[in-house]
Amino acid sequence: MKILLAVIALVALTLRLWNVGDVGISHWDAGSYTAGPYGIGPYGKSYILPFYAPPLLPSLTWAAFEVFGRVASVAAVLMALLGVAAVLAVYSLGRRLFGIGPALIGAAALASMSFHVVYSRQPLADAPYVLLFILAIQALWVGWHDGRRSAFLAAGVWTGACLLTKYHGFFPLVVFGLLVLAARVPGLVRPRAEIPGPMPTTLSGIKGLILAGAIVAIPAAWLAWDIGTHIGFDVFRANRQSWIPEMGLWLIPQTAAYVFECLSRWVGVALLVCAAGGYGVMIVRRHPGDVLMLLWTGLFLGTLPLYMNYPRLVLPLLVPLSLAAGVGLNALIQRLGGAGSLKATGIVVALVLVTGSLRTAPALGVADTGYEAAAEWLIDQGPGELPDLLVTQHAILFYLGDAPNTFLALDEPALAETLRTGAFRYLVADLRELQLPEALRESFDRRRPLLQQVATFANPLPEPFVVNLAGFEGLDALNDPDTSPERREALGTLRIWLNLRPDNR
Repeated sequence: MKILLAVIALVALTLRLWNVGDVGISHWDAGSYTAGPYGIGPYGKSYILPFYAPPLLPSLTWAAFEVFGRVASVAAVLMALLGVAAVLAVYSLGRRLFGIGPALIGAAALASMSFHVVYSRQPLADAPYVLLFILAIQALWVGWHDGRRSAFLAAGVWTGACLLTKYHGFFPLVVFGLLVLAARVPGLVRPRAEIPGPMPTTLSGIKGLILAGAIVAIPAAWLAWDIGTHIGFDVFRANRQSWIPEMGLWLIPQTAAYVFECLSRWVGVALLVCAAGGYGVMIVRRHPGDVLMLLWTGLFLGTLPLYMNYPRLVLPLLVPLSLAAGVGLNALIQRLGGAGSLKATGIVVALVLVTGSLRTAPALGVADTGYEAAAEWLIDQGPGELPDLLVTQHAILFYLGDAPNTFLALDEPALAETLRTGAFRYLVADLRELQLPEALRESFDRRRPLLQQVATFANPLPEPFVVNLAGFEGLDALNDPDTSPERREALGTLRIWLNLRPDNR
């Protein structure tokens, strides 16, 4: 068992560190979390980083840069190590909930899963959030089943860390609270025969929730104070609401289709089929661990329609999916007569690791360093009297910390007026150009005849990052040989234009 777990950890680490020197900052939010702590561009002009995330991940990446140097690979290695820790945490949680076999298979699934690997190589909050979520859930489970107050205290700490990573970081308490309530309904949750003694009581669960919640209240109060003092709740609420789609029943099928598209492309249909079988087993037997995973899945699926669709928001579903696949494949091993056989489990783990790694391999060849190259080109031009305009993701900001010239980033109010008047030197654009607001698009189109394209840089991005801005239609267009050169350039390059008439106001 230890050898299998070591192999899983080694594969997880290898995949996440493969070609790590070619991993750049290439996601909008990654640019925010790395440039924000250094006050680069718009982050030095106003207190806007909390609009993107609570402070834990930006502070963590800042600390890593301060110790090891401000280069993208430092953040990539940090995220890779957290990703491997998540794989080991899945094994630890799965062993408690389902036993060694499903835990090993579930950990192998996550270790080699393209979806998780890609997000474990970029300084984004989602992969660390998944790790902290697992640790919080496991601590709550241990506290409930073993009656350990120290475990509930640890659960409060991990959940507080979740809250300081993403604003819905309190979700572990929601999942566990629903489990405690479900256990109160006669026949809904059935005890596991292999665990002696009665099931934990509702009262013990409620006491644990109160204790963990009291711990979480500390970072929650600080976060509320920070937002209220520096931003204001009205402004913060308006920003949050801008990401909420117009409510309607149509969101349910739309979100379901989007989630399936993400999972089928970056998890794989075969693993989804195994997970579906595992969910079937869970629904029938309804052990506490089964109900926990069902509630975890249901909570995130149920809340996804409340926010704009982005691939990274699907990431928390990968843990219950992986463990469900472990349950399904372990049930298949038992059906074939291999119950309790470590050899049979080892064969399945090897197959999962090999097939997952083969699916992941293409993503590891993406050298997403286009923003670094474009930033170096701008820096080489030296200072100028007029600012440069960045009609791009904030990913480029990380590389412009030492730029001699001023610049305006997309979403800064001054950019639109500067583009309209023509008082700028260079304009840089990436695939974000495809989503310009109407007024900004009109100014851009009017200015285009007075722009000369002077540099073009290949801007390959991991598939989920392309979808993040251009949707699955944009990703399909990049993969379609019949796509026009103009659209392919807009989707896959960074373009720099010189303003030929900066005095034309």
